[in-house]
Amino acid sequence: MKNFLAFILCCLILITIKIFCLDIVSISSTSMSPSLWPGEWVIINKLKKPDPGEIITFYSKDYEQIYIKRLITYGESNIAYKDDQVFIDKKLITQVKTQIQDVLPDDMNVRNFKAYKEKVGSREFSILIDENKTVSNIDMKVEENNFFVLGDNRNHSLDSREFGMVSTERIMGVASWVIYRNGSFFIKL
Repeated sequence: MKNFLAFILCCLILITIKIFCLDIVSISSTSMSPSLWPGEWVIINKLKKPDPGEIITFYSKDYEQIYIKRLITYGESNIAYKDDQVFIDKKLITQVKTQIQDVLPDDMNVRNFKAYKEKVGSREFSILIDENKTVSNIDMKVEENNFFVLGDNRNHSLDSREFGMVSTERIMGVASWVIYRNGSFFIKL
């Protein structure tokens, strides 16, 4: 009986943590590559307020799907995406070209991709641009209590350029760790 009660208590603690503190999501597409890869599992911190440059998870408008994207800006700012470049309040987010081999696995076809480093907020990260695929340019105001998100694989991502802003209520949390990658556990994002 004592072991059973301990088991029940442990289950209640784990359920409470999952509901209120942490969650785990699986990456199913390359829209966040090179930061996240299909098949990886990511720990989500539900208690942290997201900051620009961080990777966040959120629910689709119908709450049927969970998306994972990079938070670029939020409420009361202007965002433009033109010719594969991001402008926040008319200020260009600098892209520094990097070696594609530094951010992609050896077996990935990189013929049409270019890799860049960007910095949003205090976060620096790599992005991919597919030079053979164009994406619509946008220019919009981010409404109060809303977030503008982009995938790091810019030309192969369904994000705010397509489905619009993400409201605060739909935010699930901040992606904090990749559980396992290339022989290492708990890689901080």
